[in-house]
Amino acid sequence: MGGFVAALACVTAPATALAESQVPQELQAGFSLVECVMGSQNQRYTPPINLASQEVYVSGTGQYSSCIDLMNQNINYGNFTLEGLGSASCVLASIPTRNVVTWNDGSQSIIEFVGGLDVKPLGQSVVTTLGRVASGRYENALAIKTIVLTNIPGIPQCLSSGVEFSSGPVSLTLLRLF
Repeated sequence: MGGFVAALACVTAPATALAESQVPQELQAGFSLVECVMGSQNQRYTPPINLASQEVYVSGTGQYSSCIDLMNQNINYGNFTLEGLGSASCVLASIPTRNVVTWNDGSQSIIEFVGGLDVKPLGQSVVTTLGRVASGRYENALAIKTIVLTNIPGIPQCLSSGVEFSSGPVSLTLLRLF
């Protein structure tokens, strides 16, 4: 996790310095483009995740609901697909994903997320990932996605058949930094 934090600092510090030097004071804190506070995500792991770290393909679908776009009040939800390939185990995972969001007006956002920060309070897993909108609506925006995986398996499943599916509530925030 220390490597992730260090990498995040290397990415955000130069962007913050650039933003502070070129953006008016009132916009320096970032400008929220869209906020989706509710939603759901389901994902499948191939091969199933177990205790040993291995390369895993993840695919899934979901919906961001209760979305607010202050500049376009017609945007209020988006359906998405995701896929990625990376290293994962029941203990630690780092899987960058590509998410294709189709907004309710038919426009799309292609979001590329890097591996996230996974915190496990009280038997659930809270995963926050950072990325950027690579193309489409909201292009170049910073993306922050949080999913709460409430159906975390126990050690017996990790030792035997592995974890093939996970799901949970998800939220998305897209910010324009400069």
